[in-house]
Amino acid sequence: MTLGLGLFSGVLVATAAAGLSALGVDRLQALADDGHREARRVSRRLLTVRARLLLGRVLAVTLSAAAAVTLARPLGPAQALAGVLAVALGYAFVAEVLAALARRRPEVFGLGLLPFLRPVEWLLAPLAVPIVAVSRVAQRLLPAPEAQEDVAARAALPLVERSAKRGELAGEQVRLLRNALEFRGTIAREVMVPRTQVEAFEMATPLEEVLERIVESGHSRYPVFRGRIDHVEGILYAKDLFRRLREGGVLGGEGLAALIRPAFMVPETMRIDELLRVMQSRRFHLAVVVDEFGGAAGIVTLEDILEEIVGEIEDEHDPSLHRIDRRADGHYVADASMSLYDLQEMIGGDLAPHAVEADSLGGLIVEASGRVPAEGEPLRLGDFDVRVLAADDRRITQVEIIRGSGPTPDGSVAEAS
Repeated sequence: MTLGLGLFSGVLVATAAAGLSALGVDRLQALADDGHREARRVSRRLLTVRARLLLGRVLAVTLSAAAAVTLARPLGPAQALAGVLAVALGYAFVAEVLAALARRRPEVFGLGLLPFLRPVEWLLAPLAVPIVAVSRVAQRLLPAPEAQEDVAARAALPLVERSAKRGELAGEQVRLLRNALEFRGTIAREVMVPRTQVEAFEMATPLEEVLERIVESGHSRYPVFRGRIDHVEGILYAKDLFRRLREGGVLGGEGLAALIRPAFMVPETMRIDELLRVMQSRRFHLAVVVDEFGGAAGIVTLEDILEEIVGEIEDEHDPSLHRIDRRADGHYVADASMSLYDLQEMIGGDLAPHAVEADSLGGLIVEASGRVPAEGEPLRLGDFDVRVLAADDRRITQVEIIRGSGPTPDGSVAEAS
């Protein structure tokens, strides 16, 4: 009787402890916030509950071992040893099977068993007090290391994928969560608008021309440079120019120098999660991205950063251009300025199977070819055959992409090296 009671109690306590451990502090708190009664109780006294379960498991195993030895004493040494080993193996097998179930269904086998073990907790409460005290002292003496966000994000991503497969998360929720978890690994260079596409003004540009271009483009902020765009002097806010006109200012005379504000410069290797915090704290909406030589590589806005999580945000001033057009299965026409990462995600294949410096499709083609290919020139990139549809002497603007190992669009294959 004593042996059976000890084994049964030990198995239940081990199952509840395994489920509680698998649940984790964050998930337990989430359940508590959702109104789960037992989760609320445990989250408030987690250290105490764990100490009681540990003590209960130790006492149950000790009681079972003592009962097994007492029952086996009248038998011979060999039979007694065999009996004790059989009890130990049987307990270990049952406890492990139920613990495995608890780890798969922690809410059911963890939180679900705790109400039935409440009398055991009450009986062990006085004995658990010194264990809890020692645990608290140990936590103060040995504080937990700072959380490693990269590791936490990598650990959370498989959970999101499994939840999606089980149908617990909708497609849009999965996309947002995946983007948020991958957000920290992105740097400014990967999301910036390259300098060749930046709408900027030379310091000597007449204000009449500046006003016309502002009305035409519809942006609210513009870099202002002197001589070359590498030398950004400041940022022109369209509202400052409009305010000057409203107050009766005359276009001309002072020029842009009297209107610009200081530019916020950031290195192209800066992580965008850090950049977002800095821009929020310093209340900047636009940053000039500089390369290793100090020249302007492009600009990044708050909108560019947020789009990494929520996707493209288009307003009434954005040109209605499809950056990638799917012509047929495995056949695409894409804007050469498109992000290489986003493009490969959309077409479901690798254009750059090896590490490259380029961040855009056009940059990859130039890097692979060693020059700007002429219009109509085919080449091979990873799993795809590509052909330059539009280009000038300086850059590529449009590219055709076809999946497969067959010939390129004009019938030949040119492998990029």
